[in-house]
Amino acid sequence: MIVKVRKLLRKILAITFIIAFFIASWFGLRYISVDDSSSYTRLTMHEFYNQENIDILFMGASHCYRGFDTNVTDEMLGCNTFNLGSSSQLLDTTYLLMREAVETYDIDHIYVDLSYNVSKESIKRGENLTSAYIITDYMRPSLKKIAFLLNKSGEGNYSNSFLAARRNWQNIFDLRYVYSVLMKKGSPEYLNFAYIDGIDGGKERYAGKGFVENDREIADGSFKDTFENETFNLDDIDEDWITIVKKMIKYCDNHNVKLTFISVPISSYRLLCYKDYDSYISFIEGIISESGSNKVNYIDFNLMREKYWPDTSTYYIDYSHLNTLGAKEFSRVFCQYINGSISEEELFYSSISEKYENTEANFYGLEYETSPDGKSIHCHMIASRPNSFQSKVTFYHEGREYVLKELSDGLDFGIPSDFSGVCKVEILYCNGTSKYYEISF
Repeated sequence: MIVKVRKLLRKILAITFIIAFFIASWFGLRYISVDDSSSYTRLTMHEFYNQENIDILFMGASHCYRGFDTNVTDEMLGCNTFNLGSSSQLLDTTYLLMREAVETYDIDHIYVDLSYNVSKESIKRGENLTSAYIITDYMRPSLKKIAFLLNKSGEGNYSNSFLAARRNWQNIFDLRYVYSVLMKKGSPEYLNFAYIDGIDGGKERYAGKGFVENDREIADGSFKDTFENETFNLDDIDEDWITIVKKMIKYCDNHNVKLTFISVPISSYRLLCYKDYDSYISFIEGIISESGSNKVNYIDFNLMREKYWPDTSTYYIDYSHLNTLGAKEFSRVFCQYINGSISEEELFYSSISEKYENTEANFYGLEYETSPDGKSIHCHMIASRPNSFQSKVTFYHEGREYVLKELSDGLDFGIPSDFSGVCKVEILYCNGTSKYYEISF
């Protein structure tokens, strides 16, 4: 009997050793094959697990982690706030993080960014896995993490999901790469979770508790650029996405956590590209209404009045993301609204259409799409109050001048696809003033 027990114990120990060796080997391979020395989420998740408590949590994609300055929100709200945003964070990953946060801390209020451009991204099995990995790679082991990855991965992706080195296996055989990774990971900055600068020419940096600063800015009034046409269509939003919104509402209700869905402000140039954006606001409000919860609401900060949020490009690093200055100003106005220093009526228009009906007419740039035959490019001017001006378009190609649109109403014109050069747009307003813009193609 004793001999049988000893044999059984030896087998158990042998199996345990093999499993431990296998896990250790893959952790070692991940260590040398993955360069995460500039990873924001590595720092964010490390800080997240080392808080005494989190009172207010901000969640979402890049609009979120670039939009909420936790230094400002901590001071103005008088509590510990944390920004748990990450690049292209899809709603299923946000829901996973929400449950992790509520199980870890006594959270009072969660704000989830529901920016339209992320809401239409697919969360189906086997799709957009990278945006999930940059979070799950740094989460503590748990059954919900395993269940999430099993459901998220889909057939053929399980090895990538559970063995991170598998995604970068080719790097294991590049000795120069491995040496570079080991040198970075052996540095005091890496070992102490200090941000290693160098992103965007040193203008971008991790500023603590999930917030990322970027000092780059677009000069005021210089959104005169081209943007490839992106159709606004609510049908692009998956039913799975809607289901997760409702799950969030139910989860927070059941755990007595306040939940507010928000949209961080994007530039007017990008907002007007979406055209009927008011339908998205109604769409989100409809989902909340259907849930039956009276504790949840939606705040779209794109509706802010100019007194509190001027129509300037200096707050942005691109068409959608706030820079350091913009994030500080937005966080300040956000806190004033949350504190009750600014009322809802003072801060917001009732709709996007009302907002642009009551603001100065402005030209922001062009959106375009290539014709099916590839011979021409259709351009549409992005402008507020387009009925208040006329426009003329001239193109300079190979030293010659081509008038593509005579001075007239309307926002559309065409360009031959083989044209390259400068497109000059003249805007003549009703008051007789003119403005000229040059856009390179």
